[in-house]
Amino acid sequence: MIQSKLTTATRAKIKTYPTNNLRASEIGHPCERYLVLSITNWQDKKPHEATLQNIFDLGNALETEAIRRLKESGLEILTARKNFRMDAPLITGREDVMIQDPESGELYPCEIKGLAPNSFNALDSVEDMRRSKRYYIRKYPAQLQIYMLHHEKEKGFFILFNKITGQIKVIDVALDYEYAEKLLKKAERIYIHISNKTLPDCIDDENICSDCPLLLICGARINRGEVHIDTGELEAMLLRRDELLPHIREMDSIKFGIKQAMRGCDKAFTESYFVQKKTVERKPFVVAGSVYTKEVVRRIKK
Repeated sequence: MIQSKLTTATRAKIKTYPTNNLRASEIGHPCERYLVLSITNWQDKKPHEATLQNIFDLGNALETEAIRRLKESGLEILTARKNFRMDAPLITGREDVMIQDPESGELYPCEIKGLAPNSFNALDSVEDMRRSKRYYIRKYPAQLQIYMLHHEKEKGFFILFNKITGQIKVIDVALDYEYAEKLLKKAERIYIHISNKTLPDCIDDENICSDCPLLLICGARINRGEVHIDTGELEAMLLRRDELLPHIREMDSIKFGIKQAMRGCDKAFTESYFVQKKTVERKPFVVAGSVYTKEVVRRIKK
């Protein structure tokens, strides 16, 4: 019952809103076809999953915590920000905060990003972001460049927050006029396509296309190489796998609970069972390096 209420509350937040123009947070998306369709066909977007909504909610909570920590350190933070718009080409947005440079006293736009430990450790510069394998991280620099361009600031900041350790990392970012100009040219191309009712070419990137919320109307054909056509056997096993997954997680939870219940004792009786702790010696061994394959399962239809 409790889990059901939590899931229902999360799903109630998932909504698709009209998109009338380009946004700073999206201008760095690598697929221009997606950016056109996100405006002309916003109502056709596939709603995101509850898991992603939980990630969004956690990001908002981490942003609040990061701001608290920044203020606690004595930094001046301006949080009451309004949406802005740049014209010709039209781009809207709103930075997370403006932060005062302790040396110059000037306010600069700042973006706060909560990251998993691996991504947090891998990012030490804007170039690291632009080279990231994760396309949503490659969007970050474009977003901040638009903010700096709008506010006519030569500098901005990324505040990166480690979701596990709570560690904060600050990355200084200089305004890159050449890169910003490319973003504006990109925006112009998007609006020309919208005006002409045309679409840019499809990109060929399975990592982006396979999870695209507009894939069904985009028409992109994902090149997956040689693909096995299932006769029904694999489908049946995968469906059964999905049925069993909750029980596997429940079993792991029960095993942990038994271990916790046996803390401080070696033997225990229940109405139906006898539980006894045993000490098992694990011999050390070294695993030789090797190359292996694994199957990554992605649900495409419910």
